[in-house]
Amino acid sequence: MSKIDLKEYSFYLWTSKTAPIKYLMELLRDLLTEGNLECSSEGIKIQAVDPSRVVLIHSKLKGEKFEEYHCPETIVLGLNMEDTFKIIKNMENTDTLKLFVKKENPNKIGIETYCKEENTCDTTYLNLMDLPYEKMEIPSQTFESVISLPSNRFQKICRVIFNFSEKIEIECEGNKLKFRGCNDNVRQETIIKPTNNGMKFLKNDNPDEIIQGFYELRHLVLFSKCSNLSNTIQIHIKNNFPLVLRCDIANLGEIKLCLAPQVDDGNL
Repeated sequence: MSKIDLKEYSFYLWTSKTAPIKYLMELLRDLLTEGNLECSSEGIKIQAVDPSRVVLIHSKLKGEKFEEYHCPETIVLGLNMEDTFKIIKNMENTDTLKLFVKKENPNKIGIETYCKEENTCDTTYLNLMDLPYEKMEIPSQTFESVISLPSNRFQKICRVIFNFSEKIEIECEGNKLKFRGCNDNVRQETIIKPTNNGMKFLKNDNPDEIIQGFYELRHLVLFSKCSNLSNTIQIHIKNNFPLVLRCDIANLGEIKLCLAPQVDDGNL
């Protein structure tokens, strides 16, 4: 990697950890049409509400985890998620990635991928969007139940139930985690108990209390693609409160999905 003059850039990132970035952008593309990246000296933060206003996405990438990161002053970069993913989706895992905004051209973000094996460099400039930006303060919450579950198992459960149901019921009872879905002809229930290599209760304050919620399954199916980012997913659940799913982004940071509960219509 050749030395560059960082004084020319208001934002600059270089990394060889391209796979998690690509999978993260695919996830954001599926959940959001557009969004703001708040870039600061500490890293990159994404907070956005989906168009249906049912889902809140919160993601944080630590600047220190990239091989090179420069952002002396906080700036907000508005991105079209579909266009951004189209640019980086063809990256190979062995490629390197640069994201940058030059001071002389503050309305465009540069996306550069480099293939060392073929000595090929592709650079694309994407127009930044002027999106409404409101800093959201999310108050910390205490959850009675916090569960760690293999992410591929979570993905399989969501996809199976989504074949015949638009909603899913998630319930904690004792040491059991239950997923349910149904339609007029089919009723599916998956019951999981703790094992050394499977589901674990990280927190289970009230094992005698039934904690449950009903949620729109489409968003969980999309978020279950986080299995490409981490081997496990955390489920934070409490009665009459949004469901929170948390997943690591390799060793770069984390992403959380907050999903508002649905009304129980008696069909599950």
